[in-house]
Amino acid sequence: MNEMDEKEKERNEWFEYAERDLESARILLTRKGLEDVVATHIQQAVEKYLKGYLIHRGWELIKTHDNEYLMDKAAGYDKTFEKYYRFGRTISAFYFKHRYPPLPESHFKPDEIMQLFDTALEITELAKR
Repeated sequence: MNEMDEKEKERNEWFEYAERDLESARILLTRKGLEDVVATHIQQAVEKYLKGYLIHRGWELIKTHDNEYLMDKAAGYDKTFEKYYRFGRTISAFYFKHRYPPLPESHFKPDEIMQLFDTALEITELAKR
């Protein structure tokens, strides 16, 4: 297998895991009171899509959960990612706070979580191109 095939295979593996997080978020959106869990799946899906996108372009994987950082790296290949910096900052800040107890003081409202989900879908489509 040549290097390009390897990169494509690795990208597809990241995308597959990301899709599982998106599907989990989609299912949980139907349950009231689980907005924080949905947000965690959204953060993870976007993180994995960005990592797959970057790896496919030759980026060396580093362990990070910072979507703003990953968005910045992706913008080096496609400036369209720049419009998602704020999203990356917001969802990463939530993720870092939510990962360990105590729960964050402010929870996303249902309309906010839907907006985050829709933005995540935009980002995943951009990463897939």
